[in-house]
Amino acid sequence: MKRIVTAAIAVPLLIAVTLYSPHWLFALIVALCAGVCFKELMTFGSSRMGSRPGAWTAVAGAAVTASFVGDAAWMVTMLTAAFLFCCVMMTFESSPESRDSMLPNISLTALCLVYCCVLLGYLVWLPPRVVLVLIGTIWVGDAAAYYGGRAFGCHKLAPQISPNKTVEGSVAGLIGSAVAGVGLGTWLLVGFQVPFLALAALTAAVAGQVGDLAESALKRSAGVKDSSALLPGHGGMLDRMDSLLFAAPVFYWFFHS
Repeated sequence: MKRIVTAAIAVPLLIAVTLYSPHWLFALIVALCAGVCFKELMTFGSSRMGSRPGAWTAVAGAAVTASFVGDAAWMVTMLTAAFLFCCVMMTFESSPESRDSMLPNISLTALCLVYCCVLLGYLVWLPPRVVLVLIGTIWVGDAAAYYGGRAFGCHKLAPQISPNKTVEGSVAGLIGSAVAGVGLGTWLLVGFQVPFLALAALTAAVAGQVGDLAESALKRSAGVKDSSALLPGHGGMLDRMDSLLFAAPVFYWFFHS
């Protein structure tokens, strides 16, 4: 019930923000989501690595995602500036604990900047209707994988990483994503043929499933079940964005002109 209520609130809000907000506002909202993902990964990652980076690092990461409102050169400049800023701040922290955790602090910060902020920033470079097609493709695929796995799942997909995922569920997810991608793409987009839409949806779906497994591996490494308890019934922001992190760049490569 918690999952249904959260989705019932989030989905209409997401559609409205994507379609009707100005580009700069959409970029700021995506940046906020990236900053939350950054903070979640930093929190559970630091507990495993013994690092203690400050919460201000998430603000620097969010600025990187917001910079996608410009071009690639501006994004690379902001990414470089954010990383240098974090390195300088960590270098001059005076406590013995911060000096002892310098290497894991910087390593985890670099991971969060790229994994949470750069990958999610590709959403800002996509047209609003393409973003909706991507989100629908991933979410329908997730639902199809879940229910397909429950109904037909027999063979484990990656038991060491995510014991509940099955090959049958994965295949159901790919089929669901392809159907959703073609259906939504035909409805919302103009000038794209069905084979192209199917290929884009399937490729993004594969990337999304890999992204889901990658985040599961990170959480398993840290010994946590969810990235946080921010979204009732869904876990944390990173738990909801894990597939999009890998799928957004794929859609950009397909639809960028």
